[in-house]
Amino acid sequence: MKRLLLISAVFPPEPVVSARLSADIAGFLSEKYQVTVLCPPPSRPSGFIFKRTTNKSAYKLIYTESFTCPESKLTGRLKESYSFGRAAARYIRANANEIDCIYANVWPLLSQYMIVKAAKKIRVPCLLHVQDIYPESLTYKMNPFTGNAINFFVRMLDKRTIQLATKVAGISDKMITYLVNSRKVDSEKFFLIRNWQDDSMFLHIQQKPKKERDEFVFMFVGSLSPTAALPSLIKAFHKAALSKARLIIAGAGAEKEVCLKLVEELNQKQIDFISVSPESVPVVQLEADVLLLSLKKNIAYTATPSKLTAYLLSAKAVLACVEADTDTAEIISNASCGLVANPEDTDSIANLMQLFYRMPTAEIRQMGVRARTYALQYMTKDVNLSKLSKEIEKLTV
Repeated sequence: MKRLLLISAVFPPEPVVSARLSADIAGFLSEKYQVTVLCPPPSRPSGFIFKRTTNKSAYKLIYTESFTCPESKLTGRLKESYSFGRAAARYIRANANEIDCIYANVWPLLSQYMIVKAAKKIRVPCLLHVQDIYPESLTYKMNPFTGNAINFFVRMLDKRTIQLATKVAGISDKMITYLVNSRKVDSEKFFLIRNWQDDSMFLHIQQKPKKERDEFVFMFVGSLSPTAALPSLIKAFHKAALSKARLIIAGAGAEKEVCLKLVEELNQKQIDFISVSPESVPVVQLEADVLLLSLKKNIAYTATPSKLTAYLLSAKAVLACVEADTDTAEIISNASCGLVANPEDTDSIANLMQLFYRMPTAEIRQMGVRARTYALQYMTKDVNLSKLSKEIEKLTV
């Protein structure tokens, strides 16, 4: 039996998307391979209390003795990436004779580089799974001079990382096209793997019928982080002035206090904040007429939010506040399941909220039907795990 080393920056019990993806991959590939999982001690999200559990899976689970930094601090994250990369590279070198293939979903940029370099040195194929484009997703916030200088030098490291990897999985077509063009790398090195959710959580939930005169519900579900541009949603909803509508913001995060203060300043009585656990997301999203996805300007160029899959599987229409030439906008267009507003543009967002509000209920529901149909065809666990497994099989022949 072929031996696969799966290296992941996060892993259950951490309740984050990449952790669940890696666990699904490990479980699926354990049916064909002898799988060892290498990951840091659980640390995400910050402040979360992790219960000690026993691994009863078919794969072997090994924790590295590496530094972790769940807080969003640049120096801490760089140290974490280096520390985990060094620990993983050391493990690869020490166990070279027991590894036939490596799958890595790890921190950019240092962990990625150190792992693919170690794999190349022992002549073992390595499949690198890229979730975000770095350094661009970081430097967009900086002034152009500083950002361009960092991009020039750090892109060279990222280009070398991609060159050393045997294959690279990207999460969107636009991400892959961007990396091919900006890193000057052969497109044959890449293939597309969409991020997925636990599909069964959504498919077993029955849709609730809503009456025409029920309160119209816009809903945001997810992390209340600065990148989510939530103040623009709140201001747009206030500007839309919809008499029988409600905005529900479900989740937690650093931006919650900012949002609460803004709602108070606007004296908005039609906006509610609720908590939501990962397992309750499918039920909570049933209450929505339209699900909201918003990002700060330029963020959507370097990442595709994992919540989009969950939104589509919930069979709901989507209002996305992202640039029109991004992967998120393209998915919504291809699926014909929603509308796209300019990011952080309160007038654009408010206009589309009014448009949805006036739209016949049947038309909105049909958008939801198309959303789920598209997700089942392209974005489910079964579809993408199968594609990933085939790519790994090619590397282990």
